[in-house]
Amino acid sequence: MHHHVRNIMLWVFSLSVLLFPNFTDAAPVKKGNSDLLIKQIMGLAYEENQTLNSRPYGLGDSLTAVENDWGPADNKGTVAANYYDHYVRFLYDGSTPQQTITAIDDWNPQLPTITLSQLKKTIGTPVDEREQEGNYYVTYSDHDRYKVIFMFETNSPNSKLRLYQLYPGK
Repeated sequence: MHHHVRNIMLWVFSLSVLLFPNFTDAAPVKKGNSDLLIKQIMGLAYEENQTLNSRPYGLGDSLTAVENDWGPADNKGTVAANYYDHYVRFLYDGSTPQQTITAIDDWNPQLPTITLSQLKKTIGTPVDEREQEGNYYVTYSDHDRYKVIFMFETNSPNSKLRLYQLYPGK
C-alpha cells in the first residue's frame, strides 16, 4: 500500500511537469521554495532520468555526446567525469564505445536550502536511510525507473542537503 501511495505521489509530480513546462526549469529557487526544488528533482528523475544540472543528458545517454556539446570534462577518470561549472559528475561505463552514463551526482548550489525534514515532509517516508562515512543518506526509489539518494550532513531535521545522486532503478 505504501509503495502504491509513493507511486501516485510521483505520478502527480510527473503530471505537474507535463502540465507546467516551466516546473522543471532551473531558474533560481528563492528561499522558502524548497518544496518546488524537491519536486523539480523528483520530476526530472521520474520523467527524464536527469538531474537539475545534467539536462539535457540523463542515465543511459552517452558521455561522448556530453563532451561533444559541453566540451571536455574538467576532470575525467576511468569511471567519472566532473563538470564543475555545471555542478555535475557523470559516472559512466568506460567499456562501452559511447561511454554510457550509469549514474549522476548533482551538487546544485541551491540544494542547501533543502533540509532533511523538508525532504521527508514533501516526499514522504524514504525506502532507506543510513549514516555512513560521516554523512546521512536518504533514498527514494520508483524501483523500476530510478533511485535518488540525497546526502545530508547529519541525521538532524535541520541538516542541509549537500548533493544528490541519481541511479537507474532495480
